[in-house]
Order: sequence, then C-alpha cells, then structure tokens
Amino acid sequence: MKQPPYNCNDCTDIDPTVSQVGELADAMLLYGLSLNKALASGIAKPTGTDIARFAVGTFEGFTGTVIINQNLSRDPVFYLWGLNSTDQQIVMMQITGTLKIDDVTIQEMQPKSVIWANHGGSPPLNKPFCGFDGKACPLSFTEQYLAITLGSVAAGVVLIGLVVASVAYVIRAKRLEEERLNLLWQISFSSLVKPNTKVSHRLIGKLLADEFWNFSQGHKARDHFKARCPPVQN
Repeated sequence: MKQPPYNCNDCTDIDPTVSQVGELADAMLLYGLSLNKALASGIAKPTGTDIARFAVGTFEGFTGTVIINQNLSRDPVFYLWGLNSTDQQIVMMQITGTLKIDDVTIQEMQPKSVIWANHGGSPPLNKPFCGFDGKACPLSFTEQYLAITLGSVAAGVVLIGLVVASVAYVIRAKRLEEERLNLLWQISFSSLVKPNTKVSHRLIGKLLADEFWNFSQGHKARDHFKARCPPVQN
C-alpha cells in the first residue's frame, strides 16, 4: 500500500471487514485494466497520465458497476433493494447518474409484476386519476347535470300534480252535475201543501164530466162516419 499508485504510508492496520475494502479492490481493478489497455495500445512504459487516459470506461467491480467519466471521477450508481415474494433481498432498480444533473438512467432489474407486487403488479400513474389535490375526478352524471336533473324532476312533479288535479276536478264536476240532475225531480218536504178536499172533489168531477163528453162525442162522430161511408163488399 506504500507503493504507487496508492502511496499510503499509514495503511498498516486495514480491517478487511470495513466498507472501503470493496472500493479499494475496485481501484486495484481499475489500475490493472487501465494499465493493460495502455500496454495493448503500444505504449511500452505508460505514465500515470497514460493510465488515467485509459481509465475512462465501465467495468464490473466488487461494488457493482464502475463507470469512470471524462473527469476521471466515478459516476454514482445506486441500487434499490427490496423483498420478493419469499422475503429474499433482490435488486429492484439500478439508478445511474452522470455529469449532467438531469441525465439520470433508471433501469428496472426485475419485471413490473415483481417490483410492483404490492400495487397490483403494475406501476402507479404518473398523475393520480383525481389529480394531486383530488379535484380532477370526473364528475358524475348527477353532478354534471344537477340543474337539468332538478329542473326535470320539478317539471315532472308539476306535470303529475296538474294531471291529478285535472282528473279530480273532472270527477268532482261530474258528481256535482249528477247531484244537480237528481235534485230536479226531487221536491222538498217544506214545499208540499195539503190539498183542499172540497176543491179537489169538485175538480175531479169536472174532469170526469169533460172526459165523458169527449168520449160521447167521439162515438157520435164514428157512427156518422159509418153511415155516410158504408164498408166496401168484396
């Protein structure tokens, strides 16, 4: 560790269990890979500058994917871990950053049915169905046409009321007309007057005399007609 490229003079008590061991191993791999590239390019004795120039690239190290950019710094690579259906840890996503802040790559390492198992097997919408404030939900038919609905209901109620009132009026009018017609032939007891017996007998006698005279005159006319017009013999 005291030798190049590390030049670490106080690295005498390195604990192999600490987290930096993986990064140290990746640094050694990066140095070896860069050196091999420099030698393969025809440089017999590559300098540090040559090795650094060939360090740009990507390789799989002990800590995962190692990406060295043009600034000779490592692009961050994050792993999103989760549990599968058997509660085993698995890598769900790999998030890779670059020198550009807005240039971030998200790679799904598992199918959507595994990543979003607790969400029905499909990812959520980018924008909620009802919006983030819950005010973008589509209105129901009643909410959209509330005024028209209320007006239609009110008009229907009024129409039904008019029909019922008209039928009731016609029935009542017929009933009153029947009562009026029934009263035409009815005589109130208070209007009845006891007849005068003497006058009634005299009137009856006169009526009978008139009828008898009419009857006798009718017989005389018939006999006269028969005498003047005898029946025709066949």
